[in-house]
Amino acid sequence: MRFSLALNLLLKNMLLNFIIILQLCAVFAYGNVIVAINNDAYDCYNITAKFDEENTLLYMPQEPKLDTTWEYDRHPNNDNPQSAISRYGDRVESVKDYAVVYEDYSTRSYFYGTRTAEALRVQLKKGKWFSNQKSTDGIIDCVIIGDTSKFPIGSILDMECYKENISLREKFPVKFRIIGSIGEVAKVPTFSASSSEMTVDYIFEEYRSQKDSFIDTLFYRGARYQSRRDSEDLIIIFTEEIEGGYWDYCNDNSFVFLDDLSDEEVKSITQEMKNEANVATMASARNLSKKEATDKMLVYAPTSICFIVMGLAGILCVSLLNMINNKRAFKAYSISGMSFHQGMRIIFTYATMLILIAFTLFALLWVALIAAEILPWDSMAINSSNYLFLIGIAVIIYAVMGASSSTLLKKYIHNIKE
Repeated sequence: MRFSLALNLLLKNMLLNFIIILQLCAVFAYGNVIVAINNDAYDCYNITAKFDEENTLLYMPQEPKLDTTWEYDRHPNNDNPQSAISRYGDRVESVKDYAVVYEDYSTRSYFYGTRTAEALRVQLKKGKWFSNQKSTDGIIDCVIIGDTSKFPIGSILDMECYKENISLREKFPVKFRIIGSIGEVAKVPTFSASSSEMTVDYIFEEYRSQKDSFIDTLFYRGARYQSRRDSEDLIIIFTEEIEGGYWDYCNDNSFVFLDDLSDEEVKSITQEMKNEANVATMASARNLSKKEATDKMLVYAPTSICFIVMGLAGILCVSLLNMINNKRAFKAYSISGMSFHQGMRIIFTYATMLILIAFTLFALLWVALIAAEILPWDSMAINSSNYLFLIGIAVIIYAVMGASSSTLLKKYIHNIKE
């Protein structure tokens, strides 16, 4: 009885139900795009949440200012004995790019300081993060940006690293052990830009999995990883120095950790460093980033509200119309002994049919959007929020249909009893 009447609710007003299904499909698709854009807008802000905001500085020099004779092709101000930042030693952590080679793969490697790594562990998707203990077997633990089906967790990478005097083009072997993955879309703190008004977005370079075709997008998982500057097969991150290996600073910028100093000392050091670089606290950079993300999302607010209102209005109208048009059917079932709870189960079965059909169409539409490459994928990040959004919409549909139908259903059953 329940399924047959639910199906009757769906088929009796087929045109109206089809319009509502299309409307729900549009809400699913548009909402997922907005949620994905929101995820990306706040991504860097969320990644940096573990930093000590007030006592972590971003040091980002535009150019060397203190000594024009200083060799600057590799060494930034924190290697210059005359610079302010050089006087704070182990408080300074720069991201280093080691010159490593792995078979025929295009590979990039990033060295994090221990405090930088600890603050950025929130990106871990699989496996485990770095421990504070140095490996005892000579194999360096690493976390990858990449596909763990191609580079499994626990596997050993036999790589080579150029010696410190890179002009000789000599290499020596180095082993890495993969202990975790931060996914196929991830951000690395390479300090890709510098500004007097810094946001945390300036810190990161994003790598995204790049597929060669639509079929690859759906089924192939061994893709390259593309940033604005590089295209790589494998990106590794580690926290142990490669002794004797050649490395470059990533854009000559640094984190400065001042967490055990007084407020006055932090202010004094900050002012001193501002004489030679763009300097900001992590707090100010995160706040500015949050403001920019909020402003970006406010642009979509009017359209989003319109979609939500239209969707809820459509569900409310179709629910009431179906109850009115099927008044005789509900009364007939009531005479046959249908209770209020059984009637509500019929309505929820009907709602489930609508949701499943709309979601199927949405899935097909989403695949088509991937194939057409018309969405702003570079400004989108798909994560658990997208699934929560879909679940939330389904719950709202059940709530609206249940609330709007229950009053009429009670009335029908009450009239029969009288």
